[in-house]
Amino acid sequence: MLPKVKVFVWRMFHLALPVATHLIFWKVRVPLCCSQSGEESETPEHELFSCSGLIPVWHRLGVWSVLCRCVYGLMQEILLFLFDRLPHEAFELMMTTLWWLWYDRNSDLFGNKQSRLDVIPDLVNNHLEEFNEYGRRGLYLGLDPVNPVVNRATR
Repeated sequence: MLPKVKVFVWRMFHLALPVATHLIFWKVRVPLCCSQSGEESETPEHELFSCSGLIPVWHRLGVWSVLCRCVYGLMQEILLFLFDRLPHEAFELMMTTLWWLWYDRNSDLFGNKQSRLDVIPDLVNNHLEEFNEYGRRGLYLGLDPVNPVVNRATR
C-alpha cells in the first residue's frame, strides 16, 4: 500500500479527518451538512461510505454487498470489519479508493475542481497496477531487483 494511503488509513482509524463534525468540535465554524449531497451531518463515515453519491462507486467496484453490512457503524468498526472480511488485495483496493474519494472531495471543496466520482474506480485500478508493477521491478524505491545495492559500513 502506498505510504500516503497508509497515513490516510491511520487518520481515518484515529478520527483525525477534518470533516464538519470534527471541525465543529475544534471550534471551527463550518456548515454541518454533507458537502457533497447536503443529506446528513458530515461525518467521516458518511463522507467516505454512506453518502448517496458514493453508492454507484461501491457498486462499480463490486464491494457494496460487503460494505452495506457495516456502512452505518463507527469508522473503527467499519475498518476492522473490512480488514477481517476482505482479502488483502481487496482491502488495499478499498483503502486506495477511500483515499481517492477523499482527494476528490477536497479537490471539489477547496480546489474548485469538478468532482470525478465516475472515473475513481479506473483511477484506483490504474494507481494500484502502477504501484504494484514498480514494486515488483524495484523502481518505487529506486532499487534494481536483480543487483540490489547494499551499503555496508567499512572500517
